[in-house]
Amino acid sequence: NLAMEIAEVEVDGEMVVCGKKGQGMLEFDLVVGMRINVTKHVPYFTEGGSVDKHEWPAILQVLNFEAHTQSPVIALALDEVPADYVEEVEWYLREGMGQRYLWRGLAAWRSAAVKEFLRQPPPQLEEPTGVDFAEPLPFRQEE
Repeated sequence: NLAMEIAEVEVDGEMVVCGKKGQGMLEFDLVVGMRINVTKHVPYFTEGGSVDKHEWPAILQVLNFEAHTQSPVIALALDEVPADYVEEVEWYLREGMGQRYLWRGLAAWRSAAVKEFLRQPPPQLEEPTGVDFAEPLPFRQEE
């Protein structure tokens, strides 16, 4: 079992709000970088029930998150994650629940920005992966 936590986030880019009352437009081009800690807890069956923890840093970047792009590019740097776990971490962050959390967070930011800066209801955005958030995510099938 692996656990992943976001240790640090950095956002860089630009955002422009323009237009006149009732006809505003929000344009942005952002790069979001995240430092992720990948952790494996290894229980040892001793009297104290101690648990050993192995932790490796990873980097995730969301490139070109733009106002009109619903599926930005995800770049991963997993250099320090052991080879046995790289495929599982990649799958989780690119196709699994990690990707869904990421898309949900980006969509929430976009909605909040439209409400705050344009003072209008946010547009309904479709899930970029084509999967409905209300539906459960299927488990990864082993090959």
